[in-house]
Amino acid sequence: MHELKRLSDRHKAIIELCLQGHPRSDIARLSGLTPQAITIITNSPKFQDELARRRDRVESKIDEVHALSTSEAKEILQQSSVEAARTHVELLSSQDERVKQKSASEILDRVGLGRKTSDRGGSQVVLDADTINVLQIALKEA
Repeated sequence: MHELKRLSDRHKAIIELCLQGHPRSDIARLSGLTPQAITIITNSPKFQDELARRRDRVESKIDEVHALSTSEAKEILQQSSVEAARTHVELLSSQDERVKQKSASEILDRVGLGRKTSDRGGSQVVLDADTINVLQIALKEA
């Protein structure tokens, strides 16, 4: 059986088509070879080795892009959460008691403080005006 000693430019083009997911019949048509010739080429150890190396490189690049995207998303979310926290702290100075209470509840909910279990099985934050004032003083001192 014919075995490849080195890969020609045509073989490299066939590798690219394989990496793109084309079936052997399409590769044969696109490269102007017979399906049998494509089978011989793609079954050779040299071709398989090069195909595996290139797949590894593609997967490595995909993993790298995914890791960067995830890292960037986390950074954006962290920056946004800091801005959201600042907004809630600013809202604690509101003249509207409902706004102050809602903002204080959101802050305490995020840090896991001030929770009470309700009769319905959920959790509920209960704050009075004195608690809100203490929270404002503590935040100003921090």
